Amino acid sequence: MEDVLHKALKYDILSEEDLENLENRIEVQKREDLLNKHPYSIWQGKNGNWYTKLPVNEQLKLIKRKNKADIENIIVDFWSEKLENPTIKELFNQWIEERELYGELRKSSIKKYSNDYKRFIKGTYFEAVHIRNLDEEKLYLFVKNTIVQHSLTAKGFSGLRIILKGILKYAKRKKYTSISASVFFQDLDIGKNIFRKKHKKKENGRFTDEEIRMIIHYISDNPTIRNLAIMLCIQTGVRVGELASLKPEDINYQTKTIHIQRTEITYNDRNGKNVVTVSEYPKTDESDRYIIILDSCIDTVRRIRLLNPQGTYLFEEKGNRIRSNGLRRTLYRICDKVGIPRRGPHSIRRTYASVLLDNYTDESLVQNQMGHTDIATTRKYYQYCRRDEAEQRQQIKEAINY
Repeated sequence: MEDVLHKALKYDILSEEDLENLENRIEVQKREDLLNKHPYSIWQGKNGNWYTKLPVNEQLKLIKRKNKADIENIIVDFWSEKLENPTIKELFNQWIEERELYGELRKSSIKKYSNDYKRFIKGTYFEAVHIRNLDEEKLYLFVKNTIVQHSLTAKGFSGLRIILKGILKYAKRKKYTSISASVFFQDLDIGKNIFRKKHKKKENGRFTDEEIRMIIHYISDNPTIRNLAIMLCIQTGVRVGELASLKPEDINYQTKTIHIQRTEITYNDRNGKNVVTVSEYPKTDESDRYIIILDSCIDTVRRIRLLNPQGTYLFEEKGNRIRSNGLRRTLYRICDKVGIPRRGPHSIRRTYASVLLDNYTDESLVQNQMGHTDIATTRKYYQYCRRDEAEQRQQIKEAINY
């Protein structure tokens, strides 16, 4: 618009006086718009002073001035800054609201981003920083200090990075800042040693062959619908949220496949109440898949259907869907019964992937069965020797003969 006006001046379509009048009219209209949008009353007290209220630090503050023009100036300045120089907090809320409006974010993602915001930004000085006052040095110091203060791992830092990139990209598109999120994080000079190293024994996240045999034996003796859900998890390696969302029509007995097309999600509603429901979309695009099942798995499904012949979902009790947490507790109880350390359903999933990879299953098939974007994810986080220490020692003894 400025270019058009300058051309109008250049070619004598507008005079300097015309331009000045136009700018004045725009300012008057802008002022009127801001005053009309002011959500609080403006009133004159018995003492002759003028009053209104403004939201300051999440509380309504009473504002007093001697005349109406002054009180209106305060209102205009306040909302102008809100509109043209929002805080990090305001930008985060606007970014989330916009993406939610256009269906770009699932409710579970909104919950994750909101939790990360509360963890890293809420209550800090950075939350109240106005975007036009933010430069790359201030941003760099905030990022570095947050990593140190929260003792973040590299993986934990990714949560902070995602919300900061979202805020900055939104702010740049709105022309509030010139900071490029992509360039900033690409150039971010942070050494690997700043991140906390997470030392976690891999075997704690998987079951050994013997432990799986013990679990299967227990389920065979106690074939309840919840126990059979754990059996199906062992036979398919699906995520527990996918398992809890299965419907009878997802199983194709002719092609011997299961269509994984939905998952359980948890999010907070507008009132902050925790909601657990089924999303008609899986975790990622790759998660929507047809997995191959064996005859033993089909037999398990048929046993489940005998226990729940009319249910909308495969796993129900008294007409209610059995949730992920219920299945997780079931596995814990089984672990306790057979005398092995407690592990969750995701450990079964890791074990399933390890079994496939250890037996040289085609990598593209493993990737499809797991619903991963690439096989590197499977190899990095899922493959591990499942044999116990005695079996591993025997293998080394047989291999090293000198």
